Amino acid sequence: MAAAGQVVSSTLSGGTAAVVTYLGPYDAMESAYASLAEWVTHRGGRPTGDPWEICCSDPAIEPDRRQWWTEIVMPLRV
Repeated sequence: MAAAGQVVSSTLSGGTAAVVTYLGPYDAMESAYASLAEWVTHRGGRPTGDPWEICCSDPAIEPDRRQWWTEIVMPLRV
């Protein structure tokens, strides 16, 4: 896929990942990232690569930041 404006294509490598669902404003997700990394480590895994977010809520439709739903995906090595 060709880049267009600020949109660029990339490839995600396959593999194992842990996912946590976070409910709340985007600027308060730091604790969810820390909890997810701790969960992975306590189960013998090791976070690898950069995590990413899947924003499942549309702020234009749901203006209440407390109801914004985001999945945080953390690639890991077991």
